[in-house]
Amino acid sequence: MDEVGLSVKLGRLLRAERECRGLTQQRLASQAGVTSQQVSLFEAGRQQPTTRLMEAMFGALGLQLRVDVEQLDSELDIAMERAASDGPQWCESLLFQLQFMRDFGKDAPRMILDGPLAACLLGLPIKPERIDILVAEHDLDMFAGWISRQLNISRYNERSRDYSGYRSDPRLPGRLQWATPTAELAAKLMAVLPEPVVVRLEEREVEVRPLLEVIADHPDVARVVGRCRKRSLH
Repeated sequence: MDEVGLSVKLGRLLRAERECRGLTQQRLASQAGVTSQQVSLFEAGRQQPTTRLMEAMFGALGLQLRVDVEQLDSELDIAMERAASDGPQWCESLLFQLQFMRDFGKDAPRMILDGPLAACLLGLPIKPERIDILVAEHDLDMFAGWISRQLNISRYNERSRDYSGYRSDPRLPGRLQWATPTAELAAKLMAVLPEPVVVRLEEREVEVRPLLEVIADHPDVARVVGRCRKRSLH
């Protein structure tokens, strides 16, 4: 987005938030310690959006700006088109690996699929790079035993930022993420597991987290959903 486009977008956002609170430009200017002319120019997209000015005006409304980055629409579109055709194959590969781990480790706790894998199984055009699962906190000991029985599994080491961790036990502090010979596994412990959506495949059923909850926790899924909605409007 160019500087002019950003100025217009920020100006519209400020005006919407100001009007939502029933404030005049003069009142906002007084609260923010700026002039009413600056507020007027900013809302019209004709004022350069400096950091100090944005913090002052949005701060006066009880808001703060959050900076994020995302793929360019064209690159995201290409990734989504590929996922639309290859997604089922990617999902099947990860599910096969998870089933192998469940069978090999035995006595596995209940696991609900999460993240891009869950979104892909629910029909979203996104490539799952790893297996994301939800596990109940009361099943932590069972989960630890299941992890300990896996072969060639290594836990993520936050200090070295690679999979060189020697403490695979999920009861120990650290990121709950492991590497296997064929896939990565990431777990999230929850006090209460959500009511899952049951996805029926050819020969089995899998439990996945509801899409709205996945969107809230996974920015990559949220970006794809946002792009799908944007494309549907054109």
